[in-house]
Parts: sequence; C-alpha cells; structure tokens
Amino acid sequence: KIWAMGQFTKYKGTTRNRAVCLNLDGSVNTDLDLGTGFGNYVYDVCVMDGYYHFGGAFTTCKGVTHKYIVRMDSSGTIDNGDSGYPFYNTAGTYSFSSTVYCLTTDGTNLFVAGGGSVSSHGQNFFALLFTGRFSTSFPTGAGFNQAPNYIICMGDYVYCCGPATTYNGASCPAGFCYLYKDGSLPSQLFKNFNSTGTRKMVFSNRGYVLVGSFTSYDGTSYGRIITFHGFYETVDATFASNVGTGYANEMTDIIVVNGKLYVVGVSPSSFNGSTNYVYGIARLFSDGKQDT
Repeated sequence: KIWAMGQFTKYKGTTRNRAVCLNLDGSVNTDLDLGTGFGNYVYDVCVMDGYYHFGGAFTTCKGVTHKYIVRMDSSGTIDNGDSGYPFYNTAGTYSFSSTVYCLTTDGTNLFVAGGGSVSSHGQNFFALLFTGRFSTSFPTGAGFNQAPNYIICMGDYVYCCGPATTYNGASCPAGFCYLYKDGSLPSQLFKNFNSTGTRKMVFSNRGYVLVGSFTSYDGTSYGRIITFHGFYETVDATFASNVGTGYANEMTDIIVVNGKLYVVGVSPSSFNGSTNYVYGIARLFSDGKQDT
C-alpha cells in the first residue's frame, strides 16, 4: 500500500482530509477507515504492534480532539488509551504541545521527533514511547534545541536530521547526529553542516546518504547531497567527485529503489551544472553518477 499525507483535502474529487491509503493501482484502500480525516497537516505514519501512529500539526482526528499524535488499529478505530498515553484525547501532562514531524520504531519502542515540550517528561522535540506510554527510563533534560526534521532507527542508534546544535545541554553536530536508543548522546566525529542542515537520510550500499539545504560540511562545499562511509563518519570522496557541484536547490526527500537513489527537490533544479535531466526529481547510481 501507499500512504499519501499532507495538507490536501481531496483525492480524485472525493474528500480525504490530509491522509489517504492507496492500493498500487491508485484506488483508495478503505480497510482502515479514516472517517472525516485530520484537521491539519499529517507529516508521518508509523506502524508498530499492529497500530498505525499518525503525527502532524493536527489537533483533531475524525472530529475528535487529538493533539499532534493519534493511534488507530487496522480498521481505523482510535485507541484513546488513558491519561498515561500521549495520544489520549485530553491535553495535559501526557500530551505533546506542538507539531510531530516524524516517527520511527525499532519494533518495540516508538521514537517521536517534534511535539515541542513533552511537559514533565523533560525532553524537548524528542521522546520515546513504550507500548504507547512515555518511557520512564528515557533520560530527562533539555532535549534538542530545535526539532529534528527526520529520524530513523537502525541497529543501536537513532539518526537525527535537522537544525539542532545541542542535545540535553551538550553540543551535537549541526545538521546531523545520532543517539543511542536509550536517549544518551555518544561521542561523534561528525562535523557541522551549514544552513538548516539535512532533511532526510537513507542507507545505501555505500553508506548513508543525506539530502537537504546545506551547501557545505566541515567547511567544504557540498551541493545538498552527501554520502558517508558506513559507520566511520567519513565522507565518500568518490560519491562527492561524481556529484560535483550537486543540486542548485534544496532537496527534500530521497529513497533507494533497486540500488539507485531517487532524489526529490522543492523546485526545478540543476545537477552538477546541468539542467538537462533534473526537474524536481532525479535518479542517481549509488556512487553519485546521474542515471540519465
């Protein structure tokens, strides 16, 4: 299935407020009933324990108050939990205070980026939910000084893309860092990105690839896309050479399909000085060469 989420209110002329599930032929999949949908942007969905967890800027779902996060079973029935759940439909101690941008899971825990301050739990812009409740073992503190744009859980780490420069009062690399899954910040060799940093990260057979609005990393120019070797935190020089000057505009998303990188930007964009093939979307080989 394909999940489409955003600010739209219709799909094929029929009201579908901010989220719709599609079959691969483009028809609407109605197994999960979204009813009247969401009252504002939906940014992400994550499936864990058979439940769909939606995050966004919404404060209502199906006409009922649910602030920034909501959980449904596979039929679309909302799980209201109780006062210990952050998706409980009454704002209070166990609620997020602003937009949820991204959700990821390791199969047991749900990691949440955004949400402003999570009240007495002491983390800003980053939280861990265990079986739907805030984890009591997750460290308290100042959290991030700015909300991550994207998080992904791989192995023992949660990788975080975005503009944050501190975590729990300690410096972290601007644009990209990683945390242990227990919420602690390890020593990292990553340096700083400029601008607002990175928007999305994927794993490829050459390491991990990041895109965003950045034009430099550690003082060296990189055109809004970069690859790091495995877990060694060193730039892939071959990839950088093949990419050259990179993209002229911000790149917002990237996925890997059959070993190739599909990269999406916010407007028509050039790649390495050429406008022959890049109009908002491009395809690269994993070594950075453009697949024309």
